[in-house]
Amino acid sequence: MTNRDRVGIAAAVLLVITGVIYGLYGMGIIETLKSSAPFMRIGLPLFFLWLAWPDLAAFPKWVFHASIPTVILVAIRPQLLYFIIPVVMLMMFLQPKQTKKKR
Repeated sequence: MTNRDRVGIAAAVLLVITGVIYGLYGMGIIETLKSSAPFMRIGLPLFFLWLAWPDLAAFPKWVFHASIPTVILVAIRPQLLYFIIPVVMLMMFLQPKQTKKKR
């Protein structure tokens, strides 16, 4: 079983639990929304991670290395966030296409 399968199963279980809570208690009760919110908050991002897994596997390595200094800079000077995020996005879109290596 791959990691992608595990993420998909976890997302499905959490979303099914949310659906069961909504189905049993109804959406009109405020307590129902409070009790199922954690399952939905974790289940939906896991579902989207499962959908995007193949694209994330080919994610450029420099983005992970650039994230550490970015977090440190933003922690020191939060106003740099408005400059750093667009620069990183431009770097992601303007990088050359990666070619697959022949073995």
